Amino acid sequence: MKRSLKVIATTTLALSMFASVAMAADPLTTTNTIAPTVTASTTVIKTSKDFTDLKDVDAALIAKIDVLLSKGYMEGKTDTTFDIAGNMTRAEAAKLVSKIFNLTVGTETTSSFSDVDGKDSSIAWSIPFIEAAKKAGIIDGMTDTTFAPKDNVTLGQLATLIVKGLGKTADVKTTTPWYQGYLDVAKTNGVDLGTDGAKVATRTDLVLGSYVADLAVQSLTKLSLTEAKATGVKTVEVKFSKAVEEAAKLELKKGTVVIASTFKLAADKKSAIITLTDLNISQGTYTVAVSGLAVGTVDKATATFEAKNEEVTKIDFVNASESVAQADAVSIKLAATNQYGEKASASASSYTAYATTPGGARVTKSDNGDLFIVVDTKDNTLTANLSSFSVNIYNNDSRVSASKTFKVGLPPMVSKVELGEVKYQNGKDALINAGDQAVIKLVQIDQYGQEITQQTGNAFPVNIQVTPNFNNQYTAVLQDKDNDGIDEVVVTLNSKATVSGEQTITVFGGGSTTTVKVAVKAVSVPAKIEFGELTGSYADGDTDKYVALNLFDAAGNLLSAQDVVDNVDRLSLSASGNIAFGPTTDVPEAMLAHKSDGTVTPIVAVGPNKGKIHLASLTGKGTANIFAYTTITESGTTSNANLSLPITEARYPVTMTVATDPAAKAVETATTAVKLLVKDQYGENLETMANGGVVTENNGTRSVKYDVFVSTSADSNPNIAFDLGNGSKTIGDINDNEYTFTANPGSKGGKTNVTFALRKLDSTSATVIDNNVKSITKEVSVIDPNASGVNLTYSANPVADLFNAVENSIQDGNADSATLSKHAKKVTITAKDASGAVVAVPKSIISVTSNNENIAKVGVASNEAYVIGNKVGTAKVSVSFKTAKGEIVNQVVDVNVKNDPIAVASITADKSTHSVKSFAGVNGTYAYKLMNKLTVKDQYGSEYKSESTTDVVNEYNAILGVQYLISEVKGGNNDTVTLDPSDGRTVRMTAGVTSFVIQAVSPSGKVATTQVVINGAGTTVVNP
Repeated sequence: MKRSLKVIATTTLALSMFASVAMAADPLTTTNTIAPTVTASTTVIKTSKDFTDLKDVDAALIAKIDVLLSKGYMEGKTDTTFDIAGNMTRAEAAKLVSKIFNLTVGTETTSSFSDVDGKDSSIAWSIPFIEAAKKAGIIDGMTDTTFAPKDNVTLGQLATLIVKGLGKTADVKTTTPWYQGYLDVAKTNGVDLGTDGAKVATRTDLVLGSYVADLAVQSLTKLSLTEAKATGVKTVEVKFSKAVEEAAKLELKKGTVVIASTFKLAADKKSAIITLTDLNISQGTYTVAVSGLAVGTVDKATATFEAKNEEVTKIDFVNASESVAQADAVSIKLAATNQYGEKASASASSYTAYATTPGGARVTKSDNGDLFIVVDTKDNTLTANLSSFSVNIYNNDSRVSASKTFKVGLPPMVSKVELGEVKYQNGKDALINAGDQAVIKLVQIDQYGQEITQQTGNAFPVNIQVTPNFNNQYTAVLQDKDNDGIDEVVVTLNSKATVSGEQTITVFGGGSTTTVKVAVKAVSVPAKIEFGELTGSYADGDTDKYVALNLFDAAGNLLSAQDVVDNVDRLSLSASGNIAFGPTTDVPEAMLAHKSDGTVTPIVAVGPNKGKIHLASLTGKGTANIFAYTTITESGTTSNANLSLPITEARYPVTMTVATDPAAKAVETATTAVKLLVKDQYGENLETMANGGVVTENNGTRSVKYDVFVSTSADSNPNIAFDLGNGSKTIGDINDNEYTFTANPGSKGGKTNVTFALRKLDSTSATVIDNNVKSITKEVSVIDPNASGVNLTYSANPVADLFNAVENSIQDGNADSATLSKHAKKVTITAKDASGAVVAVPKSIISVTSNNENIAKVGVASNEAYVIGNKVGTAKVSVSFKTAKGEIVNQVVDVNVKNDPIAVASITADKSTHSVKSFAGVNGTYAYKLMNKLTVKDQYGSEYKSESTTDVVNEYNAILGVQYLISEVKGGNNDTVTLDPSDGRTVRMTAGVTSFVIQAVSPSGKVATTQVVINGAGTTVVNP
């Protein structure tokens, strides 16, 4: 049977529609019918126009008939008549059901029913359909041996077919006569069959019913998102009408804002759980959308639900004991539950507690969300085993409360110990290197069922054992690593792991024991060493160059960059005298990997060049050699490699290219800019030159240097300013820097020629050896727009799509201001002369208007026009400006406003490495400042730039969703770098940190990374 039979089963489509029980309630009337003239094997598809008796039929009904004809579900009574007013027999109904539900129809010529005669041509055609419908369990015989193929279908039976097919049986009420309930539900769902269910159904009724059934089947074969609801403060349950494909994607929005989340499909793929990654579910309307599926396979792609803010609905005392230990600070554990049955996430300050102890009570909360009331039961007014006290706690918002009376017992003694989750440092999943630590949550329960803390004390401390522990390779101690007043078990690896496996940590206390496994990993061991492919050039005088080092394991697998760093103890690296290893200003020692004995290696430990060999400097032209050697102690094997590195002559400039070309013509008060790039002999941008810019040539007999001489032609108009000025300029002055021509008043009719001449000079006497290694001249003429033959044409430049920022003003405090919001765009004007060349003209916009402020709002500032999206749609923006002739001209440009949620298209940090002089220069500093500058662009082209004292990214972060992450912290075992939870962007660190990596991550997966190095870790020098 084909797959659509599953649909039949799920919809319980008229399983007893024609069963003998139903027939007994309403026996069919037998009438003489005409057998259809079109058989199941006919391939010709007719339309309503082929039937003469349909010409006066209602157009809506004709449309439905054509749909059923096109699918082969219904046919005419003859070649030319449809018989719309005629009846439909049980045999015809069997064929219709077989077609609609795509049953497998055989070629039987003999029926299992005695009254379906294969020799009777008027009924023999129906045998395969009757047998198919019978096998599918859709139609039964009138008895076990008879089918009554020529009996007609009544309206009540047709209503039953439709209602069951639509899955609406549950809506049917018990009525007299039996069919009235089915007629009512059919009418509610769009098929009005009247009130007389005993009446024989016409083919018109069958057309209407079959059309609805066909739509229902189509809907059932498509996926629908049937329900979405919050099941926790961070979870949403989604249900589907059927199993969803793995390619499906789910997106959660609150209003128009995309909420960062992940999802996991259930095993049967008929439901999924969405987990919010950052925020909690709060008051408002949420929408879940499914995407990623083939076009035409989804019926309902979204579901919405209303959510409420989390609230505490219940508070319980966890321990049943009526006594607590006698101690300075006893923590009485409670369970606060929210409306989802979870631990309430409300902070400790959200509760108020009272106690009749002399010191009162305070509320605390652990990192894992456990709630405690802390009281002092050691006061001299309280007597062990005699005194009692009561405590009361309530939530400040929901006012849910709990209270209990306790008796003061004896000092705390451990009766039970439990070990929890193992956490490894710096994102690792095992102990690898000497000094690596695993921190294990330890719960010590006293004789009264309460948790022991550092303040309560413990009359009999616990013991910790690590097995195996050959040569004391591991140390395990109690230490409060997270400063929550409760000791954790801290396991330290004392020497680099050489064998992968697990260590068993056992804690003994109060007759109770508990164990946990700690993973130990010997990093991927190199069996072969090679140098990677060289990229770019290596020249005399270069600094901070890199060479890739490839390590392979015994199976030939390439090891990762982290594996290279982790294996530095196995590596020996050396180089010939013209290569220097070691730290530099841009690559300080903290960025280089250290061996376990503290020796600094040239292997980069962090950042984008991790795992590569850092060449601090290259000296002298010729061939340099780098030697790499690795020893695998476990197998006693070695591998070595030698790299012959050609060091070419020192870099010097050979040419210049134009990066930005100024307009050749301008009018008075206009500006236009030029930018050049200086290229060395290897085709690379020459930003700096080694040896103070001095280059030795002619086999060492002459030392030269280079500059760029800027000169303005003698006939240049003095009123045309060029902001670089004449004279000798350094290579750094020119390369990749933009300079501006300004046509000041009085320059009309004049011109200026500025020549950039790359020159070679004697380094000692400064005598010019070659005054034209390369020269570029740029001429700017200031035209008279009123002169004869000068005819400038103006056009408004296209405006890229806009975001409907005003409508979403909750995301943008400047959304009502087209001139201030980062979502606004400039409307610019371009002027061209008769030849089509661009002419620089001053900013001269007078006004700007929108033909529909509901779609786009506008504004003018400093003679520039701006437009910002309000609501979705298109609008025309009209810009009035003054031409160079002083005429007021109007230009119109179309703008398109969309509501696609803002998504980060790119995110870049200004520095990949940032060296800071002191602890004070990092601690308390905003993350973006440590990246020097953070620039984010969205898909609309809007740019958000955080620099200096202005954190624009944070201002718009409600829609950008950029988060900062800290990783690869280097320093002492107890040193940490965190982000202040109050704002998520202020860096807090301990004084011993030497370096760390900070990342800015967007919901779209775009990432910017900066390695921060603290040169004066632990010092108090003010400012970097």
